Amino acid sequence: MLHGWIRHDVLGTLLVDVADYTHVHHGPGVILVAHEGLYSMDESDGRLGLRYKQKRPMAGTLADQIRHVLGKTLAACRELEREQSLEGAIRFRTDEVLLQIADRLNAPNNDETFRRLQHDVASAFGGIYGDAPIRMERDTNRSVFTIRMTALEAEPLETLSDRIRNVNPLPP
Repeated sequence: MLHGWIRHDVLGTLLVDVADYTHVHHGPGVILVAHEGLYSMDESDGRLGLRYKQKRPMAGTLADQIRHVLGKTLAACRELEREQSLEGAIRFRTDEVLLQIADRLNAPNNDETFRRLQHDVASAFGGIYGDAPIRMERDTNRSVFTIRMTALEAEPLETLSDRIRNVNPLPP
């Protein structure tokens, strides 16, 4: 299926390869390698989710960068839910998002980093979830800086995708 995404340019970005790590317990699952990042069916918390990891530097503010990454993630989620070969077997929750910043030097997983980045993170998520109340908590059980965002209401995936598309994209 993901090889077909590469052939048919489903995500509108340069997709390069697919790697299968489903044999690794709570591992990255299947990885779709793109030029600028990695998409994976993630099972690291013992439940299935989609992860996007940006690998290339981005312009813009931190809030802009977060919205960009969320846009890529939501687009892949939308395509997986629509994938005919899966016959509707995948549905993503939209009331919970984990945001990880894997730069341990500039964003160690501590309270100071949370205080420093909290405004930009809230701005990015607020633009997507609108007026819906959201809760942000730092996940102290991770080795990299992680914020768990929880919305009180699960908005439809299409609604979130539409909102993120209406935000100005980052320059290439």
